[in-house]
This record gives sequence, C-alpha cells and structure tokens, in this order.
Amino acid sequence: MRSMSFALAEAQLRSFSFERLLFWYHDLYARRVTERRERWDVERFLRNLVRWYTEGYDQMTPEERGQKPLGLLFFYHRDLLASAADPVAALRAYLEGREGEQG
Repeated sequence: MRSMSFALAEAQLRSFSFERLLFWYHDLYARRVTERRERWDVERFLRNLVRWYTEGYDQMTPEERGQKPLGLLFFYHRDLLASAADPVAALRAYLEGREGEQG
C-alpha cells in the first residue's frame, strides 16, 4: 500500500510545472517562518513570565521598577506583566492579546 501511495505522490509531483512547485515551496516556507516566529514569541513570553515572578519584579513598586532596566529586560511584555495581578492573569491577558491579533 505504501509503494502505491508513494508512486501516486511521485506521479502527481512530476505533473506539476516548475513554477507551480516553486510557488508551493514559497508558500510552505512562508508558513514555516510565521509559525516559527509565533513559537518564539510564546517562548519569549513564558521566559519573561518566569523571570518576572521568580526575581520578584511583581512585588516591586513602580518607582523601584523605574530604577531597573526593565525596558530592556522585558521589552515586549513589560506593560502586560506589570498590570497583571498574578501569573495566571498575565497568561490570560497574553492569550487574549494573541487572539485579538489573529482574529
């Protein structure tokens, strides 16, 4: 059965023009880049979330936070982390923001 599906796939692939294959590859590659970028954003947020709460930034006053280079440490998610009451609230706000961007 596997050889039949492989043969069928090979025949279909050979029936495509070079231009069609090139466009197909381009679309697949663009989708891969987008998915990778989204995964990196999620990983960056999770690392920031862990660091924010394990290093005690959540317990600092806004004045204390102003003395530290938080703008560089938490460049993408500083406002979200500062406004959240706890890690779960921060995660919910992040997910709501992602849903708002996507749909």
